[in-house]
Amino acid sequence: MAISIFFSEKFSVLRKSHNLGVRDIALILNIKSPVNISFWEKGSHIPSLDVFGDIVTLFAVSPAWLLGYTDEPYNEKVISTIEDELFSETVENNGVKIPLLRKVSWMTEEYWDIKLRSKTYSLPVRANIIFLLHNYIANQRARLIHYFAEESNPVLSKRINRSYYLESFSDIAVYEKKQQQQNLYTTSLHNLLAAKESAKPIFDIQAQKTTEE
Repeated sequence: MAISIFFSEKFSVLRKSHNLGVRDIALILNIKSPVNISFWEKGSHIPSLDVFGDIVTLFAVSPAWLLGYTDEPYNEKVISTIEDELFSETVENNGVKIPLLRKVSWMTEEYWDIKLRSKTYSLPVRANIIFLLHNYIANQRARLIHYFAEESNPVLSKRINRSYYLESFSDIAVYEKKQQQQNLYTTSLHNLLAAKESAKPIFDIQAQKTTEE
């Protein structure tokens, strides 16, 4: 079986298990046309190497699994590498780098400490947390950039804010859907971290795969 067919099957399982529509995943991966996503799932096209890497990083899955070389979707080395990258994410302001992921009230000690993390949370749960943290970090980055713009250039900040407002409310249904998803992701992230050893994956690749079979 061609690699493109293996990839199409695994990618489809990933998208559906994470409750993402074709347009949703196109937006997250910065793909201009959602049609390309459909081509991937049909096995007629494959993403570029850079986008393939983005898929691995977003869902925290093994590249070998995506290409059909293993039946195990999760790998400790892959997941710990992506976690390290997330913890090192920063935004810069006036030459000062500010971490986007901090030890806040909902960030448990068991997750903050790499040794405790691997003992406390299963690989599927850690992959779920990574997916949700991507969303959290993206929002943190947007908020800080807006805050810095407001401090340094209030006029520009108002323009950015107005542009965002008009874009968000151009379709109230889309805006409400985004807000609901944001709330769901935030709640899910907090719940997974708080559950610790008893945490179960919310986005279950294995369950989706079984359903499709």
